[in-house]
Amino acid sequence: MQKGFTLIELVVVIIILGVLAVTAAPKFLNLSSDAYKAQLAASLGSMKSAVGLFKAASEIRGAGDTRVVYDGIRGERNQPWAASSNGSSPSTGYTNPPEIFKAAGMDTADWRYRIYIAAGVYQVAAAPAGKLNVAQPTQAQVQATNCYINYAWQLDGTPLMQLVDSGC
Repeated sequence: MQKGFTLIELVVVIIILGVLAVTAAPKFLNLSSDAYKAQLAASLGSMKSAVGLFKAASEIRGAGDTRVVYDGIRGERNQPWAASSNGSSPSTGYTNPPEIFKAAGMDTADWRYRIYIAAGVYQVAAAPAGKLNVAQPTQAQVQATNCYINYAWQLDGTPLMQLVDSGC
């Protein structure tokens, strides 16, 4: 008597494995989307915490509307700038990271961002680096990913923060 599997048994096992692979594969293929969404959500949470800490420091010190520097982070009106700093003034340049990135502990290597001025205020739109392979993208390129966060510094002291993840 020979030991082993028949051809029919092997075919049945292969078919079962194929069915399992087809049903399980979509679950694993969507992991990058989940990772990008988690990166956006975590960074937005870090930004909110940073703004809260910056506001508390400003109120404790009675800073009011003046420009201030706390732990190397520049801002005014109780919020970190969306812009980078060229020393004492906000800037849209790439020489330094946006002040909100520094305050929130966000590494610029993980992001593709654009600092811009809209409605008279500095804003920064940032997409995960894996979603946008452009070193210094335009605002339109960042927003076209539909996978980004936007931080808008506001005159009233409460920044606007938006998360868009429909393209992740």
